[in-house]
Amino acid sequence: MRGGLMDRKISVIVPVYKVEQYLNRCIQSIVNQSYNNLEIVLVDDGSPDECPAICDSWAERDQRIKVIHKKNGGLSSARNAGLDIATGDYIAFVDSDDYAASNMFEIMLDAAIRNNVDVACCGRVRVSTASKVEMFTLPEEQVFTGEEAIKQLLIGGAIEEAAWDKLYKADIFDKRRFPDGEINEDIVQTIEILGSCRRIVHVGRALYYYCENKNSITTSKYNPKKMICIKHLDQVANYLGKSYPHLLKHYYDLELRYCQGILYLLLDNAKTLNDNKDDYKEVYARFKNAYKAAAFRKETSRSERMKGALIYFRVYYWIHKLKKGRLAGEVSGN
Repeated sequence: MRGGLMDRKISVIVPVYKVEQYLNRCIQSIVNQSYNNLEIVLVDDGSPDECPAICDSWAERDQRIKVIHKKNGGLSSARNAGLDIATGDYIAFVDSDDYAASNMFEIMLDAAIRNNVDVACCGRVRVSTASKVEMFTLPEEQVFTGEEAIKQLLIGGAIEEAAWDKLYKADIFDKRRFPDGEINEDIVQTIEILGSCRRIVHVGRALYYYCENKNSITTSKYNPKKMICIKHLDQVANYLGKSYPHLLKHYYDLELRYCQGILYLLLDNAKTLNDNKDDYKEVYARFKNAYKAAAFRKETSRSERMKGALIYFRVYYWIHKLKKGRLAGEVSGN
């Protein structure tokens, strides 16, 4: 780290709930950062396992660690509790079943200050039992305007919606909190934050390790609460219509990806689909509409059309397989 930057404190907020198997790994990766001017806020969100004791044990060993014990309120509630006591010049979030590269905060803070930006982003390494895959990276460091960053997010480029692969100037959260009681809450918040920024930098490298654990949201079975994602999509469309109407043409790329993810869970088995037919019909209708809007607009490149077609026919294959082999009764949204 170049001289004069060590006085910038980073508050790292870690929501904690039922992750005793992974929590030590997460905290260790933060404690051992090459940049050590950190305030580490562990928010025990009423976890019923050994997590509260693990948090307290770490606080006894490292004076940079603060622990909040609170009644369970969900991910947004835990993040907000951390924000309420954070005193850093910058804010970062790490999910407690993930971990960070040892130089993540040093690289991101250096890039943020050199480029005079409001938010610094990095890529992620998706970690599964079978592999580690780098995602959302760039060949080199790149600076975006807020509008350019939103476009990157909409089209599935280098900037994505998660809160945890970013370093924020603390004043971004002076009057902003995460919406309580919702899942997949990052998308609306992130787009609004990007839209409020003058400049955003992507450091080019994958520095955040996102772990696909069997109990994580990304690998879970369908829950009707997933339909809140549709509400979030509508909120994104409304925001773009008011603030960036010329980006609305890219909104359908986002809707296509979200609907695909929900359909993947709905089509997992015949019982899930039969129990949630109305959800399926709504999401499938939106999926088809988004595909047509995204794939056939004039400026869509051939490669983008091919990508959209692959998503569309993947979903069609899931439906065909389920109807042919395992499902009794009418399921198609056609």
